[in-house]
Amino acid sequence: MNKLRITLVDDDSIFCFLFKKLIEQYPNFSIDLEIFPDGYSAAESLRNNKNIPQNQPQLLFIDINMPLMNGWELLETIYNEELLNNEQVKMYIISSSISKADLDHSKIGIPPISYLTKPITFGTLFREIEAYNSNLPTLN
Repeated sequence: MNKLRITLVDDDSIFCFLFKKLIEQYPNFSIDLEIFPDGYSAAESLRNNKNIPQNQPQLLFIDINMPLMNGWELLETIYNEELLNNEQVKMYIISSSISKADLDHSKIGIPPISYLTKPITFGTLFREIEAYNSNLPTLN
């Protein structure tokens, strides 16, 4: 069984706990979930795994407001240091903010970053995972 690698970067321990519980309910295959409490620790991990594709996330969920390095700063670091193979990684901003400025900011990345509003439901999370999986090449 293939494993999907998901990284969550969020300083809200309750949200991280709930996100983990949602991921555990995903029925179709196994998921490795890595959680970081801030953008700085996530950036360090991405730097350490920059040349190890099997250790990089396939789905990356980033909160906007965090200590040390916020979500926008993390994304800027990812782009500037080319820490991820952006063609293979689907990135999401997750936020309780419904600010048009935040939504517009998420669209300036290349590729654009999807924007999900908290709270995230089973349906939303599973739909995003399924959409990612349906775009993966099949192995014969």
